[in-house]
Amino acid sequence: MMTISRRDILGKLGVGAVSCAIGATAVRAQGQLTPLTITMEFTPQGCHGPFYLARQKGWFKEVGIDLTIKDGKGSVVTLSLVGAGQSDLGFCTLPTLAIARSKGVPVKAIANISHKNSYGLILKKGSGLKVPQDFKGKRIVYTTGSI
Repeated sequence: MMTISRRDILGKLGVGAVSCAIGATAVRAQGQLTPLTITMEFTPQGCHGPFYLARQKGWFKEVGIDLTIKDGKGSVVTLSLVGAGQSDLGFCTLPTLAIARSKGVPVKAIANISHKNSYGLILKKGSGLKVPQDFKGKRIVYTTGSI
């Protein structure tokens, strides 16, 4: 039975996502690092951990990347920065990316990092809504960008 360590998973997730983005275009001279900037969708949170860990451990440098991580101000802003060439990569929600592409923003998804996330439905206490069936006939309003 093959065992995979947490370091392997986290390292491959962070380094893999960024390495895919630069792919064959990352030609570098011996001993030089390729600068790369990633803008997150918000301030640091758990799902950003692999990027920070890989940078701290030097795993990006091992593959020739000098990574800068910037905090974001929502997926819409992050996508706008990437689309305008002001950030090399963005970490954001895929539904927001789909809307941005439909409006002509020149961006594309390279990886779906988290199949489950920390987003949830927030209700006013005492609403009486407790299970999915309680939502029948109700209208749900949401935003795909930010609050």
